[in-house]
Amino acid sequence: MTYTSHGKGRGRPYGRRGSAAGLVLALLLVFVAIHFQLLPAPWATADDPTTATVVRVIDGDTLEVTIAGANARVRLLAIDAPETGESPDCYGPEATRHLAQLLDQGSTIRLVTDPTQPATDEYGRMLAYVELDGDDIGQAMLAAGMARSWLGTPPAQRYLKYLATEGRSRASRHGLWLACTHR
Repeated sequence: MTYTSHGKGRGRPYGRRGSAAGLVLALLLVFVAIHFQLLPAPWATADDPTTATVVRVIDGDTLEVTIAGANARVRLLAIDAPETGESPDCYGPEATRHLAQLLDQGSTIRLVTDPTQPATDEYGRMLAYVELDGDDIGQAMLAAGMARSWLGTPPAQRYLKYLATEGRSRASRHGLWLACTHR
């Protein structure tokens, strides 16, 4: 490898591409550290999560809740469960039943919003992580093989943690990773 002492390289073996790659790598490392909670998220707020009561489970990633006396639909952030309906996806009914087992009607849950994501989706559903007694319900759905992780744009704060959980579920062939051929 030849180093130059003049021109664009200025004695650096990689020039501008190396510095751009280094910046991308540094940003990726910071992003991973924040998502695995090794660093505090700079956008984190001090707001308390919303407390809600489960009215019913609609499908494997959507539920109806009561918040301050009003009903609302909540879409679990950063997961995507198989669809149900007239022609359900493989494992859709099982994912719905599993979420209903995790969240009994009348359960008090915490809804945690993500400042990197919109407050609602295109269907008007609130987007939130759902926690019951400190347990992350989205992560529990992924661990059981009842859903896939969902990237989002920009990526949700818990996406990397969820992706790792999905990977373990896939490797162990839990739930839809065993039953469905279109993995």
